[in-house]
Amino acid sequence: MNTHPCEQYIKWMSLAQDSALDRTHTHLLHTHIDACASCKSLWEEMTATSRLFRAAPMVEPHAGFVQRFETRLAYHEEQRRRAMIWLMLGIGAVTLTLLALPSLWGVLSVTGQLVLPYPVIAYIQGLLTWTAIVVRALVEAAGVLIRYLCTGPAGPLCLTVIAIAGALVATWTRFWVGRLARQQVPQ
Repeated sequence: MNTHPCEQYIKWMSLAQDSALDRTHTHLLHTHIDACASCKSLWEEMTATSRLFRAAPMVEPHAGFVQRFETRLAYHEEQRRRAMIWLMLGIGAVTLTLLALPSLWGVLSVTGQLVLPYPVIAYIQGLLTWTAIVVRALVEAAGVLIRYLCTGPAGPLCLTVIAIAGALVATWTRFWVGRLARQQVPQ
């Protein structure tokens, strides 16, 4: 429902200025403009403004703008590619370390006295035992939390809040990574 009787005609005026209004609506618009003083005034202002825009000279970009833009774009793409390579290398190194840890642990258990002093091996054993306990407790806590969230009375709401929080953290992280990347752009 239109709150203003000329609202539709005002929309048509904008379309007519862009030559995007069909012949029938253009005829209806001009019939209305001839009968409505406020719309006629607005139409004349819009037409004058359009003439000013069309009469203004087209500004050319500064010399070398395209080359600088392409250079920066290539730099950003290279930075993104390098970041992805380092991320994949880091994930690969952590994965290989975790996969090799049981083998390394077995070698150190058998030949530990020849390779490392006993206190160092005992310290490593204690550290790994403590890490295993913490990881197991976190996994169990996450399982209990997920079971509660999925079956509890507020399950869907809690899952929605978790999804929104994850999306916000991802967006915030992407913002800061992008901001840091922009700070390193060569001038």
